[in-house]
Amino acid sequence: MATRRAPFATGSNPLKILITGAKGLVGRALVDHCSASGDEVFGYDHAALDIADARAVEAEITARRPDAVINCAAWTDVDGCETNPEKAEQVNALGPENLGTVAARSGASVLHFSTDYVFDGRATSPIPEWFATTGSVPHAAASAATMPNASGNVLVTAMASAAGSSSASS
Repeated sequence: MATRRAPFATGSNPLKILITGAKGLVGRALVDHCSASGDEVFGYDHAALDIADARAVEAEITARRPDAVINCAAWTDVDGCETNPEKAEQVNALGPENLGTVAARSGASVLHFSTDYVFDGRATSPIPEWFATTGSVPHAAASAATMPNASGNVLVTAMASAAGSSSASS
């Protein structure tokens, strides 16, 4: 196995970074930033990689062998999540779980974004991936992902929702 850099370390050695939700607002910005920083970036939208498909996730992470996986993919239509909880569970819980499971086995670090609909933003320290959700939308809170942390390299960060935003970040 090749020597890997510390999780999310900075420096002159480029990282191999797999970014899901690469056509969404945050995903596009990260693809641009990481590429401009000299990192090797593999950006995926939903059409290119359905993170709810465990076999597809396994195949891509195995083939690309990223140092880090940044998950920006989500179904962000709150009303849709409440009316279609099965789809919400697939995209917003099973997908991140698949990414976390495969990344942990491959030794890749994981950065997962969430929103104030899942975590209320009141935490004063990093949120562990097993932390109970505290969001403002009952179903979104109930379907937050539980990401395995076998490698100890998972960071979950919450972002305030954009005003009036209800589009998918796939």
